[in-house]
Parts: sequence; structure tokens; C-alpha cells
Amino acid sequence: MRIISSVLLTIVLFGCSARLEQAAPIPTSEPEVGYAVVDVATGKLIASKAANTGFMPASTAKVVTAISALAILPEDHRFVTRVCTSDQTDAGYDESLVLIGGGDPLLPLPQMLQMVSDLALAWTSQAEQRISLQYDDGPVLTMGVISSRQPPLAVYNPSLSGLMLAESAIRNTQLLQGTGGRIPWSPNPVPEGAGEWYPATSPSRHAAETFADYAARLGVRLEVSETKGRCVVELVRHESQSRDHVIAEVLTLSSNPGAELLGLAADTVRTGSSSDKITDAAERTEAWLSTRFPGLDWKDFNLQNHSGLSTASRITPAQMAELIATAFKDQDIDFTPSLLTPSGWAGHLRNRLMTAGTGGAIWAKTGTMNYGVGLAGFMLSKKTSLRSFAIYVTDRDARIDYDKLGRFPSDDVEREAKAWNARARRLIDEQVERWMSLGQ
Repeated sequence: MRIISSVLLTIVLFGCSARLEQAAPIPTSEPEVGYAVVDVATGKLIASKAANTGFMPASTAKVVTAISALAILPEDHRFVTRVCTSDQTDAGYDESLVLIGGGDPLLPLPQMLQMVSDLALAWTSQAEQRISLQYDDGPVLTMGVISSRQPPLAVYNPSLSGLMLAESAIRNTQLLQGTGGRIPWSPNPVPEGAGEWYPATSPSRHAAETFADYAARLGVRLEVSETKGRCVVELVRHESQSRDHVIAEVLTLSSNPGAELLGLAADTVRTGSSSDKITDAAERTEAWLSTRFPGLDWKDFNLQNHSGLSTASRITPAQMAELIATAFKDQDIDFTPSLLTPSGWAGHLRNRLMTAGTGGAIWAKTGTMNYGVGLAGFMLSKKTSLRSFAIYVTDRDARIDYDKLGRFPSDDVEREAKAWNARARRLIDEQVERWMSLGQ
């Protein structure tokens, strides 16, 4: 899982291999910067610039998702994946089992193998039987990709399901060794134009196929079936790590499907029913935030999904910084710096903000979409009390021009966008270092 996620950390928006050629570069202008720094104890705004202007949050939107999950999901909440006997036996089979998802945002491959091992032990005396394996999404209904505007084979933009294995990512080893290998194994050929990593077309079926493949390797023959059975007797189960551990992992790995599943889980608990549209669930989260935090000014706030993979989402620096400060002080939420990534240590901040004054002292969430970069979290300074902050850099016109190119911009356009993003990150880091040196 960490191998897959480390790759996700490096390909944020640049995973497409089939591209159209555009001759003219995208013109850029002076970047627009907005920020807000808040004294957590008093709620006072310490420093600001364009603090009430809406910016594209990109993956800093996952902070909003994390706070809503902390507030809504019980502290002892676990995402449970199960294998049961099915109430519907497929014709021609001695027995039918059903693999049932629990909406686990980060169901890892080792835990899937452990479930297979537990099942193999339970079925040792019946190894010669013909057994079908049905599959069920569980509480999260299967829905389309997170964003239709992204490249179709982008691994960070998979279809969503309550039964997703390792973020639904498949590694195309054919590119590495010249053979048709796929990890985890899949009966489907590698799609034309796929890079080293690509998403499974059907996450839940992919999880079932992987389960059946490992079962065969451990002596249990399972054949995947499309029959939709229900659980009769539970045979094996996997419970996720704690709620807070899962949230911290989603933030550190910046997992888009993980954030969406967290948001959908919170929405299900909040409403008592499953949503079949990401945008509808996000709209309800938007409404819930304004009710749960009435002291914040939510004007122009726009949450299109729970991962930030949208150019239409908007948040102001003040909204983000004040939300972080408020959630930290709220004992029912307890959004602490430890849920975020420390600078110079891990995740997207591994090689950023590593100076003597900032290394390990900035605990934050990064956000990057081409021509829109952000950072939001906490500053731990010896000179001041705890500060929350949010800073965004954008070139709105360049982003509009970029979107006009569709889902397949040229390699030259992508290189220019990456270079702009890198400059924006440096600008952000310089500003954060300035705050820390001045004790703001």
C-alpha cells in the first residue's frame, strides 16, 4: 500500500500518456497570493492578505473532510470488510460466498491476503468444492470517477466503491519488464495508453478478482460471480485501523479516493442513507459546516467533492485558518497537528521547510492542481503561541487556459505547469519561513 501511495505522491496531476500537441504555451501573469494566520488560543487574525478571497483549495480540502469525519464518525468507528456465506447459491456451485465492502478508505493488500489466509484455513476440508465468490459494495454505492475532467487512466481519479483494494490502483509491470504483468493480478488486459499505474475499471470486481487469485494460490478455488447475495454467516473479517489513524493516513498520503470515502462515510452517518453522487454528499457537508461552525463566515465557500480534485471548489484563507483553529479547540473534534504531516519529514512536505526554524515545526496539508497551490495547517513556534494558517497561490487566467486544452495537454504544457507549481511552492515556503522568523 505504501509503495502504491508513494507513487501517488509523485504523480498528483501528471499521469496521462496519450496527449494532443499544442503549439502555443500558456501565458502566465504575476501570481495571486492570499493568506491568513490565526492565533489559535484567541482566534485573532495575526496576518492576512486577500484573506476573504476564494481560492481553489486542491488537496487542502482534505482538511475540511478530516474535520467533518472527526466530528461525525464515532471515535471507535471501524471500516469492516467481510466474507460471508451468501443467501443465494449460484447454479452449478456447491457453495457461494460474498465479499462485502465496508467503505474502507485504505484497504491494503496485506490485509486482503490475511483475509484470504483465514478463509483458506476455514475451508481446508472442503478444498474440492466449487465455490463462487460474489461481491457487494456495502454502504458506499458504486459511482463514477471523482472528476470527469481528469485523464481517463489517471490513478488518482478512480471510480469509487465501498469495496476498493489499495485505492483501486494496478501497477502495469509491462512497462518495466516488457511482459504483460499486472499487480495486483487482473484478468483484464492493460488498457491502451496506460502508464505504470492505472485504476481498475470496476473497483469492487477488481477486489473480488484479487481475493480469488490469492485464494487459488492458497488452495481454495473461487470463481467470481455477478450474483448479488447477502450475508448469512460471517466467515472472516478485517477491521480497519482506528478512525484517527485512517484520517491521518489519508491526509499524509493525500489519497483522493480515501478522502472521498471518508466524506461519504460521514455523510452516511449524518443522513442515515448512502449517496450515489459525490457532489450531493459534498453539498450536504457544505451545509453541515455552516451549521456546525456558525461563527465562521462561509460566504462563497464551495465544496464540489471531499478530495479537492476540482477546479470549481473554493475556500478563502480565512475560512480555512479559522476552521482549523476552531476545530482544534473543539473538544468533540480535537483536530490536532499530529493528524497532519510534519515539514521535512514525510509526505508532500518531506523535502520542504527543512530549515532550523521550520523543520518539524510546520504540520500541514499541501494542495496542488496546475496553477493553483496551497498549504494549510499549524505553525509550532517557540516565539509564539500555536498558530493556524492557510496560504494559496494561483494564476486564474492560466488555469482557465489550461482547462481549455481538455484532458490531454501536451508534454510541453505539462512541463510549464509543473515549473509554475514549483515556483508557487517556493513562494509559499518563503512566506511561511518569514512568519516563523518574525514570530507571527
